[in-house]
Amino acid sequence: MGLDPQEDTNNWQPRVGFAYDLRGDGRDVIRGGWGVYQDVGYTNSNVLFPAIDATGIGSGSVFNVDNADGIRNPDGSFYRVGQPISNIESQNQANPNALQLIGQWLDPRLQMPYTRQTAFGWSHQVSSSTVFNVDFVRNDGRDLNVRPRINTRPVGQPTAPRRLAFLDLQPNAAGTRPAISGGRSEYTALILGVKRRMSNGFDFSAAYTLAEARSTIGTAGDELNSNNLQEAEQLYDDPRTFGPTSRTDARHTGSVAMVWLGPWGINVSPIFLARSALPVSITEGIDLNRNGENNDLPAKAYAFDGVGNAPKEIGDCETWNCGRGAARWQMNLRLAKSFRLPGAMRIEAIGEIFNLFNATNPAGFRTTRLLGTGLPNPDFLQPTEYSGDFQNPEQRVGQIGFRFTF
Repeated sequence: MGLDPQEDTNNWQPRVGFAYDLRGDGRDVIRGGWGVYQDVGYTNSNVLFPAIDATGIGSGSVFNVDNADGIRNPDGSFYRVGQPISNIESQNQANPNALQLIGQWLDPRLQMPYTRQTAFGWSHQVSSSTVFNVDFVRNDGRDLNVRPRINTRPVGQPTAPRRLAFLDLQPNAAGTRPAISGGRSEYTALILGVKRRMSNGFDFSAAYTLAEARSTIGTAGDELNSNNLQEAEQLYDDPRTFGPTSRTDARHTGSVAMVWLGPWGINVSPIFLARSALPVSITEGIDLNRNGENNDLPAKAYAFDGVGNAPKEIGDCETWNCGRGAARWQMNLRLAKSFRLPGAMRIEAIGEIFNLFNATNPAGFRTTRLLGTGLPNPDFLQPTEYSGDFQNPEQRVGQIGFRFTF
């Protein structure tokens, strides 16, 4: 507190690596390396929102009412869409007579995020055309830019003033928060691979990754963390915030690809891709700790168990992102045949099919276990997206093309 703004000047990036031929014949090689790699701070919201507020133009809300127990009319009934705003005007947390602000600010000593990366591997030549690889990777992310929602109400006091009310912030709402360099992450992986170069008309490669990815980012939204703090006073010291990373913690990932020079000069190239289920940020759906934030973790963790089926219990929910969605897989196929033309000219006909077996690949799971009424949510962990939807794999789709060379 009270420190002057200061540039981030310690962004050194030392790196070291080695490779050693064990027998001097190129058949067994071990390699490794360690280094620090700086990233670029995500400025879209971290810097943009405070900068907009600093202009003095105003770009915030004039009316903000929230209550985890439900917004109520003066007679105690729940407020409904279409009823007069004047019914709940006394609960407005924004001051309509003041300059309207987004309500976010930036740590004047924000740090550039970085990772410390360690890798070791071994390559063994099985035959003149085949190599087997084993690699270990560990990445530790530090100074990750986050925007924690610290302006909650005291635990157990859902109607008490928010924690930052003494600062007379405008607006004094749940989304009023700082951008700080408080996040961290860990990624650990064992990678196995085999590669056969083209021999006797056949080329083959396969890879398998056993990995774990954890962070305090929670569920990323616009590349920034959303609300995963269970108790604001603990910030990220709370072990419940350090959970699986929603976009990268696929425990198992694999791929198989081949090229076969088949009969009649047809080049056949299938590719199979698969991964296990990613984490899902399931919540109870009601404010258990009574702090005005409806983001509380349920006692048990659950996983998707098929469209229309009830989720299955998979243990205790001890961290954010304790739920699991669905596995994903896809088979792609490419066929090509080249035809000779006069002189040096050739034309190659190409046909490709993506998601050959039309795997549905459910995604976009509904995450609240209970409805606001306290009743079970019948759509809990049911998908809202499938292959072919935005940011999802393709539905089965094909294309044809021709390549002319001369």
